[in-house]
Amino acid sequence: FFFAHFRAVHHGLGMSSRWSPTAVVATAGAVAVSLYSILQYTVHVQRKREQAVRDSTYDMVIDITGNPERVPWAVQIHNWYEHDVDALGVCVLGDFKVGKTFLINHLCNLNLASIESIHTKGLSFKRGNPPRHQVVWIDTAGHGCPVDIRCETVSDRKKSEGFLNDLAYSLADVRIIVVSSCKLRDQQFIQATHRRIQADNTPGKDLLIVVHNYSRISDPDTLEAAFQNDVVRQFNIQEVVIPYRFQGSRQKRFWVDRTDRLPVYHLFLGQNGSRAGHKFNEATFNAIFDFCVDRLGYNIRHNFIDNTIQLANHGRLAEHYQCTRQVYYNPDRQQIEVDMDTGEPSPE
Repeated sequence: FFFAHFRAVHHGLGMSSRWSPTAVVATAGAVAVSLYSILQYTVHVQRKREQAVRDSTYDMVIDITGNPERVPWAVQIHNWYEHDVDALGVCVLGDFKVGKTFLINHLCNLNLASIESIHTKGLSFKRGNPPRHQVVWIDTAGHGCPVDIRCETVSDRKKSEGFLNDLAYSLADVRIIVVSSCKLRDQQFIQATHRRIQADNTPGKDLLIVVHNYSRISDPDTLEAAFQNDVVRQFNIQEVVIPYRFQGSRQKRFWVDRTDRLPVYHLFLGQNGSRAGHKFNEATFNAIFDFCVDRLGYNIRHNFIDNTIQLANHGRLAEHYQCTRQVYYNPDRQQIEVDMDTGEPSPE
């Protein structure tokens, strides 16, 4: 390549076979600049590829597939940090395939798989890209996720769903519930989560956001009418509009339930890429993120593997699986498994 480029430059300068020192220096300089540009471009392309891989991969996945006495929980660590002093944990809860991963992608500029053929596993952790890197998002498999019968029985699925929700809730500083068309079961889940936050009464950890994802509605007027009929009237919530400070006409728009001292915030999304999505979605994403970062400073130090194990060993395993053994992280096998030297055997 070097000699081919050298000949091309030589031809372009119209040089004779007898080169002057000036011509040699100029030619060598041109070649050096070209090589440096090529190197810079190669490095740039490689960095973009690496960033694309990072953006499409969770930092850590704890694949909880039922009672750990039967099947250990595989742990995949792709990009992790031992202690995140400044990380705000935000869990995203809701049914299987209601748009939880879609929401996380748009909140922190990522490209995690959110297509029908790929299911989020267990508890999946991802830190956002700058300037939204101070939040660690906790994605969940969701209610109604199909059962892998090699690892878990259908009858155990509800136990696992309850256990996952319990862990995600306890690991988080902020809770977000994603629903589509709000059903009675969604209302019950929202109310149960709200009551638990009230009972915990932990300062700075009382934020509950409900996102109504109308992913099939593309018309703006139809979207607003659906939200008014399905949510505003049913929940008896009030609209609030707050202008952003120093940002002209930009406004934060949301709906709030003020029936007690701990309000629940409601927002909605339309079909991505449609007229409804273009009109409402970006404002909703920005409002959600603003609500979350308002809680920075209340968050605690997080080591999510250690915290998950501590929560499991302090009553959660016994409550959900009737498992009396304790679990620990085995880095050699990259899994969380039961400690055979602790506890009594669980009843079959």
